[in-house]
Amino acid sequence: MPALPDPSAPSAKAADAGPPAYRAPTLRTRADGWTVDRQRRFLATLAETGSVAAAAEVAGMSARSAYRLRLHPRAAAFAHAWTQAQLAAGHRLLAVAYDRAINGAIRTKWKDGTIVSETRVPSDRMTEFLLAKTMPHLFGPTSASNAFGTDRVGVAQRALPGALDQLCDVAAEDCPDAPHDADTLHDDDPTLRC
Repeated sequence: MPALPDPSAPSAKAADAGPPAYRAPTLRTRADGWTVDRQRRFLATLAETGSVAAAAEVAGMSARSAYRLRLHPRAAAFAHAWTQAQLAAGHRLLAVAYDRAINGAIRTKWKDGTIVSETRVPSDRMTEFLLAKTMPHLFGPTSASNAFGTDRVGVAQRALPGALDQLCDVAAEDCPDAPHDADTLHDDDPTLRC
């Protein structure tokens, strides 16, 4: 009688097939993880504030986990949206730069553990930087490339009256103090049209 094959021994057919194809593990959806809703809240707040810490707090997550998610191989869309949100937040940095150039930063004087005075000191370096960037033909380095550069300030001054004519009233309830959800950030919102 012939011997029966040992069921625990690998078959010749399986040995010839090579190792099984690798399949990436699927990550399970967790209610306490980076859900799509949390990602949207994070990105909307990041676009509004420019602060990763503030955006993570609004999303109910840590900033460290946000940075980890950005590097995750399955989160390429999140990483791209993060970059776009930071670019969108650039207007806040420009506003801060102008404020520091004009109003300055608060300098506090202490004596014996008590505040003696606080003064605002405008930033001459910030003023120089902003003038060089907004009016390079007047305040930028002298070179052939910008000697007759674009007059961005003049263009802005000429465009301002038309922009002011486009303004319309918006009800206070349409402008909440809380950051918007990413789904509500649409330029084509008919309720905000005049």
